[in-house]
Amino acid sequence: MAILAECPICHKKQNASNRLCLCGEDMVKAKKSKRVRFWINYRLPGGKQKREYVGLSIEEARTIPICSALYGVLEDIPRAIHDNHVFLYKGKPIRDIRAALTRGCRDAGISYGRGTKDGFVFHDTRHCFNTNMRKSGVPESVIMKITGHSTREMFLRYDTVDATDTRKAVDQMEGFLKSVDQVPLESKKG
Repeated sequence: MAILAECPICHKKQNASNRLCLCGEDMVKAKKSKRVRFWINYRLPGGKQKREYVGLSIEEARTIPICSALYGVLEDIPRAIHDNHVFLYKGKPIRDIRAALTRGCRDAGISYGRGTKDGFVFHDTRHCFNTNMRKSGVPESVIMKITGHSTREMFLRYDTVDATDTRKAVDQMEGFLKSVDQVPLESKKG
């Protein structure tokens, strides 16, 4: 995976760490003034190269692995001949999923929206990912590497402890106590 920076003057895409473009533009100043567009080049399993527009800033780029089931779903999506975007609608890249998400939630009978009691928002998937990774037994440090959380405090904000977790903890303690040789206090005095 490579991060590319597009020069605001000549529009050449180059290594994002370059301090100066071949046309003479000061890329450091251009990045600070948010005039540089960033792109990511990456390779799909099977060798096909892709390039996607990221935006006007990149805090820290990272490679995010996906499971084989998701890869299969993405692989089955028909590809446009002249477009590198994964999701298209009527031949154009999808830039905002809110309308489709609202409609999908309504059709599924799920309340939607931040202003709605127990309303689902797309960001909830981040909480779900963290929690499911933890419940799967993935070490906290690995989850933090994938999600980009640099502090434990932020990781814990996205980790949800639910009734299943607390029940499992109590059952685990009960199993431990049964395995420990417990002798009543009265018999120890003797």
